[in-house]
Amino acid sequence: MLTKLIFNQVGGAKPKKGQMLSFVLIVIVLFVVKSWIVQFAYNMVIPRLVLNNGNNLSNFRPISLTEAMGLTLLVSTLVN
Repeated sequence: MLTKLIFNQVGGAKPKKGQMLSFVLIVIVLFVVKSWIVQFAYNMVIPRLVLNNGNNLSNFRPISLTEAMGLTLLVSTLVN
């Protein structure tokens, strides 16, 4: 659906170069936004879960954006 929305093509028309570049950029931006949301959610939720289980936060290390990207890629690959 997203592909048809971006390309606006009917039938078997070939996409133009500009449309393909914009599609790739949109996919990359969406992936980075998803990864940032995963990073934010993980870093907000996990410390509270650790404290609720009676543990301390001395071993907790927040994940970076690259680790969140890997986690996002892993989960999206396994789900699809």
